[in-house]
Amino acid sequence: MSQARKGGGGGKGPPKDKNEDGKDKESKEKVPSKDKEETASNADSEETIPKPQSAGVTTRDAAQKVLVLCQKGEWAPIDQVLKSMEKAIANAGEDANTVPLAGVLDLATGMTPLMYAVKDNRTSLLDKMIDLGSDVSARNNDNYNVLHIAGMYSREDVVKLLLGKRGVDPFSTGGSRQQTAVHLVASRQTGTATAILRALLAAAGKDIRLKPDGRGKIPLLLAVEAGNQSMCRELLSSQTADQLKSASANGDTALHLAARRRDIDMVRILVDYGTSVDLQNGEGQTALHIAAAEGDEILVKYFYGVRASASITDNQDRTPMHLAAEYGHANIIELLVDKFKASIFERTKDGSTLMHIASLNGHADCAMMLFKKGVYLHMPNKDGARSIHTAAKYGHIGIINTLLQKGEKVDVTTNENYTALHIAVEAGKPLVVETLLGYGADVHIQGGKLRETALHIAARVKDGDKCALMLLKSGAGPNITTDDGQTPVHVAAKYGNLHTLLLLLDDGGDPQFKNKNAETPLHLACRGCRPDVVRHLINYIKQNKGNEVAAQYVNEVNDNNESALHYACAVTKEEVDVPLADKEVVRLLLENGADVNLLSKHAHETCFHYVAVSGNNDVLMAMISHMSNTDMQKALNKQSAIGWTPLSIASHKGHTEFVNNLLTNHARVDVFDTEGRSALHLAAEKGFLKVCDLLLTHKAFINSKSRVGRTALHLAAMNGYTHLVKFLIKDHNAVIDILTLRKQTPLHLAAGAGQIEVCKLLLELGANIDATDDMGQKPIHAAAQNNFSEVTQLFLQQHPSLVMATTKDGNTCAHIAAAQGSVTVIEELMKFDRQGVITARNKLTDATPLQIAAEGGHSEVVKALVRAGASCTDENKSGFTAVHLAAKNGHGQVLEVLRSTNTLRIVSKKLGVTALHIAAYFGQADTVRELLTHIPGTVKSEPPSGASLVPTLGNESGMTSLHLASFSGNENVVRLLLNSAGVQVDAASHENGYNPLHLACFGGHTTVVGLLLSRSAELLESHDKHGRRGLHIAATHGHYQMVEVLLGQGAEINATDKNGWTPLHYASRAGCFDVVKLLTESGASPKSETNLGAAPIWFAASEGHNDVLEYLLTKEHDTHTLMEDRRFVYNLMVCSKNHNNRPMEEFVLVSPAPVDTAAKLSNILIVLSNKEKERAKDLIAAGKHCEYMATELLALAAGSESAGRILTATDRRNVEFLDVLIENEQKEVIAHTVVQRYLQVKKW
Repeated sequence: MSQARKGGGGGKGPPKDKNEDGKDKESKEKVPSKDKEETASNADSEETIPKPQSAGVTTRDAAQKVLVLCQKGEWAPIDQVLKSMEKAIANAGEDANTVPLAGVLDLATGMTPLMYAVKDNRTSLLDKMIDLGSDVSARNNDNYNVLHIAGMYSREDVVKLLLGKRGVDPFSTGGSRQQTAVHLVASRQTGTATAILRALLAAAGKDIRLKPDGRGKIPLLLAVEAGNQSMCRELLSSQTADQLKSASANGDTALHLAARRRDIDMVRILVDYGTSVDLQNGEGQTALHIAAAEGDEILVKYFYGVRASASITDNQDRTPMHLAAEYGHANIIELLVDKFKASIFERTKDGSTLMHIASLNGHADCAMMLFKKGVYLHMPNKDGARSIHTAAKYGHIGIINTLLQKGEKVDVTTNENYTALHIAVEAGKPLVVETLLGYGADVHIQGGKLRETALHIAARVKDGDKCALMLLKSGAGPNITTDDGQTPVHVAAKYGNLHTLLLLLDDGGDPQFKNKNAETPLHLACRGCRPDVVRHLINYIKQNKGNEVAAQYVNEVNDNNESALHYACAVTKEEVDVPLADKEVVRLLLENGADVNLLSKHAHETCFHYVAVSGNNDVLMAMISHMSNTDMQKALNKQSAIGWTPLSIASHKGHTEFVNNLLTNHARVDVFDTEGRSALHLAAEKGFLKVCDLLLTHKAFINSKSRVGRTALHLAAMNGYTHLVKFLIKDHNAVIDILTLRKQTPLHLAAGAGQIEVCKLLLELGANIDATDDMGQKPIHAAAQNNFSEVTQLFLQQHPSLVMATTKDGNTCAHIAAAQGSVTVIEELMKFDRQGVITARNKLTDATPLQIAAEGGHSEVVKALVRAGASCTDENKSGFTAVHLAAKNGHGQVLEVLRSTNTLRIVSKKLGVTALHIAAYFGQADTVRELLTHIPGTVKSEPPSGASLVPTLGNESGMTSLHLASFSGNENVVRLLLNSAGVQVDAASHENGYNPLHLACFGGHTTVVGLLLSRSAELLESHDKHGRRGLHIAATHGHYQMVEVLLGQGAEINATDKNGWTPLHYASRAGCFDVVKLLTESGASPKSETNLGAAPIWFAASEGHNDVLEYLLTKEHDTHTLMEDRRFVYNLMVCSKNHNNRPMEEFVLVSPAPVDTAAKLSNILIVLSNKEKERAKDLIAAGKHCEYMATELLALAAGSESAGRILTATDRRNVEFLDVLIENEQKEVIAHTVVQRYLQVKKW
């Protein structure tokens, strides 16, 4: 009770901290002061005019007095005050305030008089206070009502009294944890609290047992945490199973909480009530896990008695045994092994064994016990680490000694080839290192991705000098390299470990050794900004090898020809840990002969270029201070491979102070790079106004142009630097409409980049809104092309007529926006001229914006234009409407938009085809499928009024979509159409009578032909209006595989068309050698003649196909008939002329009587020369060649046969050969010795 009186706050629980006592003290101090004020006030009023008080005033004052007395805990006078209040109310009649305590509360704590009375168990006052208006549902500043306070502090009678009052809800929650009165009672540790709980449960019902608080805990869990056994029994008297399974936010059940408290009596109660001993919490742990971790032997033994499982693993695959090993409870491990028969070979998720865990935590006794129990020493985890590695990492020497004494190998490695020595050095454990070296650890083993030794690791870790010293004394080599060629000296220099470096140098470490990038330790020390290391490295070389070698050492370069000074200059101020360390490094290098003019290999940059990148002023000034004016000017204006000087780089990086220092030291502003850019261009491109100001102050030319004609103003405008644009124009008079090589103004570039603020500024300053570039584009076109609607709107507000402005390629802004799919730009344009936008046509292609949007698949643009009234039936110059273009490119979303316009079935006037034809021709299978729901597959094309869709077919009409799909060879589309209702596979076109098979043969689409023939084998013999079959067409176009397929399907090889042409005729005329050969070898007759008597060989000669001609000459042919055809002879001469007379010679030699053929052919050619004046010379030459052949052939023949037999032989006219020679005027032949000798003999 005394405790309750001291607490004036009545907060979240029983008063137990000084804050609440402090608040109570403050409230007690405030009340007397208030009384004094009231007394003083009363005294003043008594001195003035006395005024009688009303009943209302009296009760209000009394109510405040009740509050003050409650705060003080002075309960005796309170009863009297309450009685006087009741009397005053009774005497006041109907106008009296019957609830004077309503709203009365302590503003500091929110406590009402009723709350104070409940907290102090003043049962006799409660009814009176409630009757006088004290609210039972009111809440204090901690969000507790009177029932919550009663649950925390009061007796059973108070709780029962409150539960009987109207408005008191046992289910209401309060406090920061959102707890009911049952939760609050459950947290109490007194024995009397159980009776209160029983009263609350009777009033609330059994379901309140399962209501969780704000932290997810039901009352049972709170009772377990409080250790109140009688309360737990009361709660478990109903809904037992559900309560025992209920868990807190982290998954702990009542059993887990009891185990954490090591409360075996509570555990027994819970087990007796039927809880499962193997329940797992959020971490996957059972109560046995917790008991094992706590080392509670009594509890573990109890769990053995109730048959708890020791093999259950938690979320990290740990059994209770693992946790016992982790916390070093050897007795628990032994108990688990002996009693529970738990496996000592269980492993965690990362593959760690019990030995790993014991080693990790340094429990030597556990390790020894585990070893005795048979745990394997050599078992690695997933990383390949054994127990010795784990112990080495955490510095457990006792474990290491135990492991090594039991047979573990000191040099055993992990998956990455790290030994325990590596790991101990990495972890900074010198005692472990000493122990391992004592057991003979190999100091030269290399591990990790870079293959580093333990000495390398000691060189890079902080305070690694102790380990390094031990390693060096144990024979570690200071010059052993890793895979990237770094020695421990490199590593120590890089990480600035001076003590380790000195040890390495004293032990023979080579400071001049280069790694695989040709870097010395000095390079790495400079890059790491380590002045002490740099000083000692240079001094070491000086002392051991002299000043000259030291100067060479300072200027050693890497593979990219970078010196240590380059590395030092690359250090930024942010990378400098010690103030002025960077400056000190550079000073040391320069004082020891560093060359500032060395150029890097590829970029040809000096150290001044490098320092310009880093913007390090201290380094720059340190370098300048060591140079003469002449050398300084040369160095500062040196250009790199791309023409950049240090000033160019610094300007590009925006290093204002650095730029100022360069300019102060006479860096030139008129140096241009390989792209014609000066420092001003580079600064403007990045928007560095202060840098630009410095450059212009030092006479940089404001209007200088790069190679593409861009000025600083162009670059600033393009990148949106409004302040810089204004600065350049207003302060330095930059030409506002200056042109690039493409005749673009700054306004063009700003508009194209969407820089609206820059555009506004340029227009305000007088930029020309109508300026056109070399493509005829104005700034508004550039904005439209890049989808910048706000910029477009800005221009249109200035000049609405720009809506219809066109470029050289005939596009308006609407065309450009439609092509880019820019809905917002289109909508802006239509606000200014809707009709002009939707009807605009490109001057070259006659395309409308709607057509361009449809072609590009921009459905939203199409929707906007259609909604605005754009015509869907307009055709472009090629005859395509918007629907056709969408179908051509397979834009289903666009077609869906256009479907609402009822134009899907429209026929192009110029092309004569529907969208279905177009989609089929261009192989858009999905589009064809969609369009077939709107357009029948049987629809035929109409005669085109303009250019044909398929130039090869000319003005062909009457074609279905299957015709066009077959012509294009779109297998999927053909299959789709063949499965469509009503489609006729043998439908013929109007002009030429082509069916789909014929058109498939045009393109040589064998798969399509296979599909068509599978539907109708009769197609194989079908012919067009000219009598041509598929084989004729395939042969005409030289489709070898198609011819092969058709022949394989049984096509008639010698079928003729209406002109008597066979496939071989067509192939010969087309010069398709492979097809000619295939047809001939497959049985085609080379002697077959057309209605005009022409054989295939005639066409080969006519068209000049020499390879076909020569091949057919080897096949059966009628030599005499061919010679009688003067056109053939003429064509044969033409072929021979181009091929060194070979065709003519072949023709003669393969004939039945070569000498006769040569003689007659010679005469024919000579006679032809009289008629064909244009080729008379060639004909005569061919005739002479044939005469020469006749002479040679006769001489050869006479050698094997007598000349008489040959000369007296007769041709098919029964004329002797000698007469043939005379008849054909073969003088050279007759004059030959053989003939003359024969004539002499005959004369005699």
